[in-house]
Amino acid sequence: MFQVQWIRSTGGSWCTLEQIYPDEIETLGVFVLWHGGRMPRTLRVGHGSIGERLAVLQKDTGVRRYRHFGPLYVTWAEVQPQHISGIMRYLAVRLSPVFEDPAKPAMAIPINLPA
Repeated sequence: MFQVQWIRSTGGSWCTLEQIYPDEIETLGVFVLWHGGRMPRTLRVGHGSIGERLAVLQKDTGVRRYRHFGPLYVTWAEVQPQHISGIMRYLAVRLSPVFEDPAKPAMAIPINLPA
């Protein structure tokens, strides 16, 4: 199992989608977006240039409508490009996101989940 470092805020809590500054994030890797509340749920797992992807998600009305369930949280991890497809497959299977990114067929590469 690969171990990745999931990013948190400087205080140690999860980052909220609304309070991050995507233009300051230069990481290439994978991310997980979920809503908090009584029944948290993964909304999206994705990959690529994290700052660019999160900037788009901040404006995505489909994602933003889930705010009424609870805060929208996000975390990301730097991942080597050759492992992204396998890690994306693993995250999609384990977390069952509401919105799915089309993924290339790949063998799942297990990693530690955000915890």
